[in-house]
Amino acid sequence: MRKAIPVLALLLMLSSTFLMSSSTFGQNSNSGASGGKISGDSAAPGRKKTVPKPTPKQDKPWYSPCGVYYKNRADMTGESNLDDKWFSLGESANKHFFYNPRKTSCDAKTGVLKSWLKEEHKNTDSNFALVLYEFKCKMNQLRVKTVIEYDKTGGVLETINHDGDPWQDVAPGTAGVVILRTVCRRP
Repeated sequence: MRKAIPVLALLLMLSSTFLMSSSTFGQNSNSGASGGKISGDSAAPGRKKTVPKPTPKQDKPWYSPCGVYYKNRADMTGESNLDDKWFSLGESANKHFFYNPRKTSCDAKTGVLKSWLKEEHKNTDSNFALVLYEFKCKMNQLRVKTVIEYDKTGGVLETINHDGDPWQDVAPGTAGVVILRTVCRRP
């Protein structure tokens, strides 16, 4: 047994010397490279260098699913911040048309833009109507969906629904051109 102890001590000393010498040559996992060929700055074979994706331009014109034109993202968000007011679109022989951007919605599935317009009737005692128009901005078409006639005090005189009416091309030189250009935001 006395001979086994010195042999065991000798083996421990040899194994610790071997471990120290291998760590000196960078052969353990804590010292970085663990042997083999070290390549410089070149990428590992089989790997492609990543190319950064171009950033989207913020100033690029954009169209909604309904064909409404926006100059850029700021233009789109600016419209949603407008006050709930009626703006004059102009006049025809019998009516004065008003538009409120807050009364407009886009159905992305059908591509139809819906907008309520106010029409003040001329030659009446301040009677007016709220008219729900539908627009296919990409096709330059419109149709009237609902007309609600009011008297000067705001009392409802009549409601007319135009379900199933066909789409109409906008005739040049009419109020429809101005309405379509405004609602669809044509440049």
